[in-house]
Amino acid sequence: MELYVDLFSQPCRSVFMVAKALGIPFELKNVELLEGQQYSEDFAKLSLVKKVPVMKDGNFVLTESIRTLRAHGSRMYQMRVCDAHGGMWGKRKK
Repeated sequence: MELYVDLFSQPCRSVFMVAKALGIPFELKNVELLEGQQYSEDFAKLSLVKKVPVMKDGNFVLTESIRTLRAHGSRMYQMRVCDAHGGMWGKRKK
């Protein structure tokens, strides 16, 4: 997973801190807002509104901080449920 953030931005910091706290592996992609990097053609392909944070996981892209935070929480909940029940198909560990 890739996180496109500028850590001077409060919404970006919250997404970054939640991902770190939950132990979600990600690659940090710094987007310098003061330099206008959010207006580049490459970044516009990820975010039509040209705002950070952006979370990219494979072909799936989220561009709103609240949705990104919810996705982190949902992902960790699913991982914990799967671990507790022994995997995706509900097989219990012995």
